[in-house]
Amino acid sequence: YPQKKLIKDIDPNEVQKFKESFDNNITKVLTEVDEGYEESITRWADNSIRKAGIVVQATCLNDIVKTVNFANKNNLDFAVCCGGHSTSGSSSSEGGIVLNMRKLNKVRVDTEKKLIYAQGGALFGEVDSEAWKYGLATVGGIVHLTGIGGLSLGGGFGYLTSKHGLTVDNVMGATIVTADGEVRELSANKNEDLFWAIRGCGINFGVVYEFIFKAHEQKEIVVGLLAFPAEKLDSAVEATNTWLRNRGIDENITFIINRLPPENKPTIKLVLFSNDPSEQVFRKTFSIIYECGEPIYEKVERMPYPKLNMLLDESSNYGIRKAVLSAQVDHFNISSVREAYDSFVNFTNENPEATYSFIAIDLIDGKKIA
Repeated sequence: YPQKKLIKDIDPNEVQKFKESFDNNITKVLTEVDEGYEESITRWADNSIRKAGIVVQATCLNDIVKTVNFANKNNLDFAVCCGGHSTSGSSSSEGGIVLNMRKLNKVRVDTEKKLIYAQGGALFGEVDSEAWKYGLATVGGIVHLTGIGGLSLGGGFGYLTSKHGLTVDNVMGATIVTADGEVRELSANKNEDLFWAIRGCGINFGVVYEFIFKAHEQKEIVVGLLAFPAEKLDSAVEATNTWLRNRGIDENITFIINRLPPENKPTIKLVLFSNDPSEQVFRKTFSIIYECGEPIYEKVERMPYPKLNMLLDESSNYGIRKAVLSAQVDHFNISSVREAYDSFVNFTNENPEATYSFIAIDLIDGKKIA
């Protein structure tokens, strides 16, 4: 394949003509000199920021079509951004063209068919909030600021994965713009091959204008935030391993190594999720965790499902460098966790600016994934 071009490689007259093809009062097409450009290239992880040649802030389906056609005609480096949560930089382009979907964020629910229709620029927090009005939910991420596009097409897992599978397993249909600029509707009965393709290697086949998700009945939940001192590390690992061997489909643990304010002492923090509104069920489910001893911090709360994905907002907001990696964890090796803990403590001691860094391991049950 020929090497992708950058905006600087294109005839400036062609670029200007492209910009002028949009109604600037509705759709912003930004270059480095324009107001709003810096904000438009901001990403969840600072290490994913790239200096785009042009950013198109799409407001309608035709904006997507025009941008895809322009990128293809000129063989431009091209990226699509929704929530901008990719830590690899896949939602950014260095000198190319970025299609920012964020303004296409409408969400509606068909309660009779239990389907959620969400435009490709919506965040999962917006999907959660709209679905919850009707006592419904679908499988999303664990942070409400995550965009639905990249997560859904990349597989996607969250607190409901143990029960309902991956996010992509819950995609029932989509409207996409393919590389030839055509708008296509996909489902199990329409453009079936392409529908199959986007649910396995989705980002390679087009820009999704709208997703259709399967919705599931959802009750309130109980979530616990527990913190243990460093000397309880081995006990916390052993308790978590016992829980892993006996876990059910309505529960989850996120195991975190961090420093607990205000003293910023190294701490083991556990986020405990019970997909049941009963605190009694929660206490029984995680009784093994409480056998570690008295936590130095504890907060247990019954809450609506959408609030769950906001609990990590303070530590998972935009900015600073981040990395997200994946592996199937069925058992913790104590020596490996101890090594990770020691590395974290040493690194944050030597680099005080990294005090608020953390290591978080989401122990998602993989049975419904594979």
